[in-house]
Amino acid sequence: MAPSSEKRAEQLRKAAATFKKNHPDRVAANAQAQKRKRRRLEDAPVSSSGQASSSEQASSSGQASSSGSQGDTSSFGAVSHPSPTVQPQTRPYLIRAPTFPPVDLLSDVVGTQVDQSAETITWPNGWESVLPVGMKNGVNVLKADAERVQWLADPKNAVPADRSSVKYLAREAYQDNKSLIDSEDIRYLNAYNYTVVVPGGVASNRKKFENFDDLDSEFGLGISENLTLQMHDLKQRAQSTSDFHRLTTVSDFIKDANNPDVVGMILDVPTSRQSLPEPYHLLDESAAAFRQMKSDQSYKSVGSNTSFHIDTLFAPTWALLHHAGTYTNVHQDAGGYSVAGQVFGDLNDPQPKMWAIMTLKNPVAASQTPEKVAERMASICRFENQNNESNMHWDSTIWQDCEIELMYLRPGDFFFQPPGVLHLVYTPRASVASGGHFYNYDSLHLTEWTRRIQHLQSNAVTNQDPARVKEALNMMMLNFPNNQGKYFYRRALAALCRMVLAENEYIHQQQAKLKVGNKLDQKAEAMAEIVARVCFEISPAPGDERKLTVDALAKILEGDYREPGVAFRLEPETVQTIEKLALKYWEAFSAKKKKTTKKG
Repeated sequence: MAPSSEKRAEQLRKAAATFKKNHPDRVAANAQAQKRKRRRLEDAPVSSSGQASSSEQASSSGQASSSGSQGDTSSFGAVSHPSPTVQPQTRPYLIRAPTFPPVDLLSDVVGTQVDQSAETITWPNGWESVLPVGMKNGVNVLKADAERVQWLADPKNAVPADRSSVKYLAREAYQDNKSLIDSEDIRYLNAYNYTVVVPGGVASNRKKFENFDDLDSEFGLGISENLTLQMHDLKQRAQSTSDFHRLTTVSDFIKDANNPDVVGMILDVPTSRQSLPEPYHLLDESAAAFRQMKSDQSYKSVGSNTSFHIDTLFAPTWALLHHAGTYTNVHQDAGGYSVAGQVFGDLNDPQPKMWAIMTLKNPVAASQTPEKVAERMASICRFENQNNESNMHWDSTIWQDCEIELMYLRPGDFFFQPPGVLHLVYTPRASVASGGHFYNYDSLHLTEWTRRIQHLQSNAVTNQDPARVKEALNMMMLNFPNNQGKYFYRRALAALCRMVLAENEYIHQQQAKLKVGNKLDQKAEAMAEIVARVCFEISPAPGDERKLTVDALAKILEGDYREPGVAFRLEPETVQTIEKLALKYWEAFSAKKKKTTKKG
């Protein structure tokens, strides 16, 4: 027999009191999460009808406020905001950073994978590992790398708890994929610039990396043993920052994992793996846009004759091979992608990565101009060593205004890193890792900001030359009306529109400017202008519509780059308006094209 409502209420009160007593950390973490949710909703007041309140209405002229997220208040017509679907103090299911059992990171490393003379260091979590070592003529040429790793492991450089940007989620607490991914948690935390780790989020292999079969079959990379790839020779990098690449086969790289004279990494390993395993693949909305637009039979279809840069199709997947004692310098990932990944191996005998998030101590930096931020990031990311008579050293004052947050990634852990996050990695033991790059509608304000930084300083802040990522953004723009009923963030959507319309303001330093767009570019740009008109009421006078639209979108994006803006639901009437305007544009465009063809 079911208990009465009064008895049930009393049971719940007792359970809540017991939980608070036994789990004060969870209670505090949930309280902080609720504060963030309240702040988001307070920034977007709504009336009882679900319409944006009068204080949110923008002028019909389409001029956007210059006060960042507070000014991002133009009307969407039928606008509603997401309401909590669960009781407070429940989601997201945050947990403390895991505590780690002792692991042996030395026995099969010292004298086998690295030189016998390697020094060791104890990390804040209690693990002991080697420091980078690469001997040449009796000298450790990786001394500067070792100094950087010592800085990483020094607790005095750690981010204070109240400024933590890494959140850990309890995977077992989620009963469905939607609450973990789609509603409030991974997607929501990434949108607010939090890196997310899900301990035990994927199955560990229960087999440590030892040979090619592990790489090919056990870990599922599905590559050829005699494939020739480019290796970063770290002993050479220490002495020459421009000439440190050499060719090696996969089999030779694996053999050299037990050769102390070779210290290297391969960053472009092709893989047959899906970029994100289920259910996390649902976060990759750029891939979803490609799939849906390929099959879309409506007016939005771009046709089967549209060509794509080959790298656009392969950018979502990545895999890494590292020898023991390899240090990856601080950088942003190219193209403003979100990043997700895992390390392979045996959880009980891990070959982990110390994955570190670097931030500036001064929070004001988040609101500085892109030019100032790019200049400071470039100085942080440049790999420069000082040469004295005996060895190469590193000037630690370069990072004096920085702090670090360490993630100890083990087999079974899965992490999600927002666009533009500065990170650096240390691999104490030969290791294999894999994951994906992806775009998500909720984090595109971070993508836009990252691409602006890389437009100014890509040669210094990133270690890759990306594909023409606008093709993926074009598809997301065209696929936007197909997302009826879903929630979007205002600044994130404005960022997408602006990136599509002003591509030349986001390309890398070494990339050529786009002169004439193809059919896909033209349709996506038209959709961006229509969405800006319908969703932001940006309706510039005829004459210079593109520039005025781009400038108005820039106004919306002013302020703290980490804020995604207020949330809104894409209502059916909004979609209908977009479709009507888009259809008129396509018809006019087709008529003009036919007329031009006849004249020719």
